[in-house]
Parts: sequence; C-alpha cells; structure tokens
Amino acid sequence: MTALKCAWETGDLATALATLGIVYSAEFLASDEFAEFLAWTAPLTPTTPEQIQTVAEQWQADLDFDSLDRVAAIAAPALALTGEHDIITPPRHGRAVAERIPGATFELMTGTGASHGLMFERTDDFLRTVQTFLEQHPLE
Repeated sequence: MTALKCAWETGDLATALATLGIVYSAEFLASDEFAEFLAWTAPLTPTTPEQIQTVAEQWQADLDFDSLDRVAAIAAPALALTGEHDIITPPRHGRAVAERIPGATFELMTGTGASHGLMFERTDDFLRTVQTFLEQHPLE
C-alpha cells in the first residue's frame, strides 16, 4: 500500500496508474477486455492536482485505518468475499474479518480472475455469490 501511494503523492500519474495493474490478474491485463475496461473507466481517472492529492490521501487513510478490533460489534449478516490472488487485501484479511463478525460468511473465489478486481474480472461469479448471500439473508 505504501509503494502504491508513493506515485500518487509525487503526482506521477503515469506511474500511479501503471502500478494499479497489480489489482488485476495477468490474464485480464493481457486481454482485449482490459482495453475496453480502461476506456470505460477513463472518465473516473483523477487528472487535476487536487484529485491526485485526494487519491494519495485515500491511500494514506487506507494505511492508517484498522477496525478489526471493532467488527465483532456488527450484528447484521456479513459476507467477506475475496479472491485467492488478491494482493491488495489478501484472503487472510477477509478470513480475519469473517472470523470476528458473529455468523459472518467467508467466501474465497479461486481460479483465473480471482484478483482484487474480481468484481470486474469475474462479474457474473461475483454477483451470483453476493445475490446468493442476500437471498439467504433477506431484510426483515
């Protein structure tokens, strides 16, 4: 996280965007779909100095924030879903959260595309997992 934050802090947008490649699987990065994905997300890319600084501050907030000692107070059904190849928030983090929330469900997505960006790489599987969880825990 610290290494990813550095390029944003220095305003090196090209490097900052290139390093975000670790969010996705090698297969997705090499696919035709990735170029389409980049075009789709391009309008969301920070471009002004203020926007870039805000992203750097968000990276720092991510580094500073730790609520693991408080998640046991969550009383609602909870799903911790992660990909086996996620190096931003590795499966052990999701497992730790699920173990501390009473009755939480831990789901580990495996195989190609099970990266931090699994919701983009494996959209159908991601949505199916979330929908199944929500169907098992309807609002009362």
